[in-house]
Amino acid sequence: MKKHISRLLQLLLAFAIFTGISQISQAQTSGNSAAAKGLAFSFKTGGPIRGNAVINGNTVFFGSGDGKLYAIDKLTGQQYWQFKTGGPVFCTPAIAKNTVYFTSRDKYLYALQAATGRPVWKFKFGEDVSAQNFWDYYLSSPVVENGVLYIGSGDGFLYALNAQTGNVIWKYNASSRIRSTPAVEGGKIVFGTMAGYVIAVDMNGNEQWKFATDGIKKKFTDNDLDNTSVFCNPAIHSGVVVFGGRDFVLYALSLQTGKQLWRYNHPNSWVLSAGINDTIALAGSGVAAFVHASNLTTGKQLWRFKAKSAVYSYFTFAGGLVYFGDLTGNIYALDYKTGQQKWVFPMGRPGFSTPVVSGGMLYCSSDEGRLFAVHTVGSSDTSFIHPKRFVYWQGTASDSGYHDFGLSIDLWVRDYLKRQGYEQLNATALKNFMTGALGNAAVSVVVFADNKIPKELVDRDAPEKSLIRKYLEAGGKVALLSQINPLFVITDPATGSIQNVEPTVASKVFGIHFSTQDFGNGLHYAPYTAEGHRWGLWGDYTIGFWPIDPKEVTTVLATDEYGKAASWIKNYGGPEGSGLLELSVNPPWVLGQDFFPMRAAIEYGICW
Repeated sequence: MKKHISRLLQLLLAFAIFTGISQISQAQTSGNSAAAKGLAFSFKTGGPIRGNAVINGNTVFFGSGDGKLYAIDKLTGQQYWQFKTGGPVFCTPAIAKNTVYFTSRDKYLYALQAATGRPVWKFKFGEDVSAQNFWDYYLSSPVVENGVLYIGSGDGFLYALNAQTGNVIWKYNASSRIRSTPAVEGGKIVFGTMAGYVIAVDMNGNEQWKFATDGIKKKFTDNDLDNTSVFCNPAIHSGVVVFGGRDFVLYALSLQTGKQLWRYNHPNSWVLSAGINDTIALAGSGVAAFVHASNLTTGKQLWRFKAKSAVYSYFTFAGGLVYFGDLTGNIYALDYKTGQQKWVFPMGRPGFSTPVVSGGMLYCSSDEGRLFAVHTVGSSDTSFIHPKRFVYWQGTASDSGYHDFGLSIDLWVRDYLKRQGYEQLNATALKNFMTGALGNAAVSVVVFADNKIPKELVDRDAPEKSLIRKYLEAGGKVALLSQINPLFVITDPATGSIQNVEPTVASKVFGIHFSTQDFGNGLHYAPYTAEGHRWGLWGDYTIGFWPIDPKEVTTVLATDEYGKAASWIKNYGGPEGSGLLELSVNPPWVLGQDFFPMRAAIEYGICW
């Protein structure tokens, strides 16, 4: 049996070398709990998704960096149609009278039939003002009001077009790229420019006021940084216009006059997004990585929430919560009045777009080009229990000690999870935590990064009464990352080297019948099940080394070609998502591809 383990590690190493991976890359993300329960689907495009999804009836419309606009079923993700343009579609579509409007970096504005994707008309913008792109991530998005479409352009004009024909009604020359989306309110159209101005025109295109931000005094060449532009979309409510600038300031102006009402500084951090709900104004900050809530009337700070990275996302309000994303791909749900975190869903790739909520589903997307549809439940529930997340790692006592993971995979997993807020525990600390958690272990998870279970958690004389079993029965969650169950391996107490491999103790501790008959027979293709996808395992497949009978577990997350469970969870009476989770670390993703689906499954039922 020792030879089988050696062969398995050799296979892992050979597989990594075969795929040409020479070092372990780093990744980022984050997590939490309350009102999200599984993925309905994920939809992959060929480029980044930076605009927001728009839901109309049963259809989700969104653009991608692959140059296409997509229309898919909002419940299943089935594609209805796609329309190809000549450049990335980095805007949010608008829907009006069965027509979908959007723009592309090919400098065209398109109108399509919403039902079929067939062209109705298109309009050509002029050439962009200035050759420098200034971190130009977005295009201005169309806004349709009373049959008129308003949109800004890189050619320096704000346009008003007939939405039915595409004919220009009027255009206003701002003499600077317009990347913000115009806001229409109170007979005015308000927008920001890359020259650092916020401008209001009336419905005929006549300038009403022009506000100069601090950014007009700054130059790109000052610090090789854009501290001038207003890319932020204005938010308007109760006669107040709120927006942010790359000059590090959040502004509030009078809609009527354009006079400043108050301002809030974000030192050395762009203000990337703004939103208003009731009497609260929200702002997303850049390198400072926080969301800031102010009283809309006075500007007084109400709360501040620290994100993992820059918040380019705008804000969606629903059921007492505010939803937004950060640049590392976390989608957050907070109580919008207090800033208290409810849950976080890890997309796993940089996120520039804004999550939207419709019909009990949350739709979010990333620069990987994937759109996720996440089930949400109990969004009106304001209760919150902060989840506890731990990673166990203690290493080997000597160089000759048994070490399941080669290529320092255990160190990579340990350090990755610590960056995401997991607390590292040694054997003594883990024993103390599990002992103290027996009264209520729910909303906690322990990941065994080096695939060893310390003797402090196991009673070999009475395996069924082991501390780790009691923790699972109290509603806790344990995640193992190798299909060699740690308790199979019998090691020498002095050297840590392998003495034997025997599944009896593991079978008794976890109440699962493990068999060695299929061990070491090679790499087996094991696609994720529908339930696996719901838990966030959105890749195509894992690799099964030592699968088990599906009847032994509660939920099968991946099955091999023989119908065996390759990834799974066994529940011990706790809430959904709790119990013993078995995942299989595959060299291709842990050595620089996707750990994020694994983390989504680890945190399912605990953090989202």
